Amino acid sequence: MCGFIQRVTDSPAVIALLEEVGLQETIPLFNDEKASGNVINFYPAFGKTASKRITNLIVSPSKTIDATWWFDAKPNGENLEVGERTTFNARNIDSPYWKKAITHRRGIVVATAIGESNPSNAR
Repeated sequence: MCGFIQRVTDSPAVIALLEEVGLQETIPLFNDEKASGNVINFYPAFGKTASKRITNLIVSPSKTIDATWWFDAKPNGENLEVGERTTFNARNIDSPYWKKAITHRRGIVVATAIGESNPSNAR
């Protein structure tokens, strides 16, 4: 996907969903996001900016991480180096580019909207 992910931070539905699926230990982390504003838009690391991150990617029932949204990225010392490939399409699960990531690196992104272009009145 090359568009955006949006999360309305004060959406009661987000908190209700986390409770319903047994991820209530992560709720305080999402409540903390409200201080940043009530809408957060996440975009990929276009321009090779690895610091563009999706906050609160759930990786376990009690842990979230902030992750760079880019397919071709590798650690380089303490930094993350963004590569040349710009694809995000993981629909071809037989592709050697995706096999390892799909089977070993999973997370849940809580979103209230997704899209393939910039949303109107973006913040």
